[in-house]
Amino acid sequence: MREITLPEQSYVVIADDDATTRKILEAYFRKLGISCRLAANGLEAIKYFGPDMQLAILDLRMPKMGGLECLSRLKQNCPEVPALMVSSAAEIPDAVVAIREGASDFLVKPVDPQSFEQRVRQLLVGSPSSQPPPPKKLVLDDLQYQLDVISGHDATVLLTGETGTGKTVLARQIHDRGARRNGPFVSINCAALPRELLEAELFGHAKGAFTGAISDRSGRIESAGGGTLFLDEIGDMPLELQPKLLTFLQDKHVQRIGSNTLLHADVRIIAATNQDLGALCQDKRFREDLFYRISVLNLYIQPLRERISQIEQISDAILSQIATRRGLPPFVLTDEARILIAHRPWPGNIRELENVLERAAAFANSQRISKEDLDFSLTSSLSNASSDSNDAGAGNLSWTPGMSLREVERLAILATLEACDDNQAKAARMLKISEKTIYNKLKSYRD
Repeated sequence: MREITLPEQSYVVIADDDATTRKILEAYFRKLGISCRLAANGLEAIKYFGPDMQLAILDLRMPKMGGLECLSRLKQNCPEVPALMVSSAAEIPDAVVAIREGASDFLVKPVDPQSFEQRVRQLLVGSPSSQPPPPKKLVLDDLQYQLDVISGHDATVLLTGETGTGKTVLARQIHDRGARRNGPFVSINCAALPRELLEAELFGHAKGAFTGAISDRSGRIESAGGGTLFLDEIGDMPLELQPKLLTFLQDKHVQRIGSNTLLHADVRIIAATNQDLGALCQDKRFREDLFYRISVLNLYIQPLRERISQIEQISDAILSQIATRRGLPPFVLTDEARILIAHRPWPGNIRELENVLERAAAFANSQRISKEDLDFSLTSSLSNASSDSNDAGAGNLSWTPGMSLREVERLAILATLEACDDNQAKAARMLKISEKTIYNKLKSYRD
């Protein structure tokens, strides 16, 4: 765990009436090389308020003096020191008050370790005396600026980032902002089709090239002429097909399957992947020359958990799109709902956030979406299932004596689907079975 450099005499104040919580938090800061002053209530905490304090972590409910009064004293004596409020989900209305009274952030118990670390680091590196300054993060303005720059060029683009971070949306934005905006935007998922179908979809085929080819057919590359071709999940493109794509990128000519004719195609390529293409190149699963050819302009999209300050803006944009699509007045999130949304880890990134807001907008009784309208049960169950599948893939959830063959088969299929981001076509290729077989197996597990 990387340490945060602070002045030698600096410290963090932790005020919580639960002794276990105090010890856990103190151990976390000890790993960061930061000393702590512990208090069981607000009266004890204010004794430690001073010029060397860098951060105050305050529980909302404490005897003798609660978190809100303690926060008020902090702002009187040390107005520049950030405060992180911590309490239960039932006390979210008080959290809203705390934010309005000057708290820098709020976390709901039980605290998610990843979210806690992210917020603590942001608060500490932003404190007046922290040195050295942190590396610049990619915030929304930076992303929009880079999109503007990339859109102004016609070179090939590679978008990288975790699943669900919005790579497809950004690819479309690059197209819409560029000189090719009046041309077509054509998309294909390289992981969704077997090798033979993917080749035909990309490059087209001549009549009689194979069984069922009853006429000439143009491919996606030709269809994107004058516009943009988006190659999603390019890291899953079969190795034997990559040289043909490389040839097209070099000379802009397409040769349909079964044809000797070269056709010119004026197309800009935008590719995306959630994989480490550099590592795939080292493993000889992706061509190095193709990697350099597609990554002329490279843009990394941060996961949602690293874009905490943007979640409110992103949520509003999603709700605006939902309202426009349904022909309804704008949806508005209550303060309590905004706090809940801002303090979730969102392992599914923007895609998960979209699903939660879509359900909330569908079932809300009005255009105001409250915390009661937010249903995280599905995303939580999926996260738990993913964790189980990851354990199975890692060997923690493995075969044990007496386990039925059906159960072993189920674990193998679920673990492979998790590794393939639930892409059944890709999982079928890895397991060397048909996609229909996977579908039938999954259906039988639910029956």
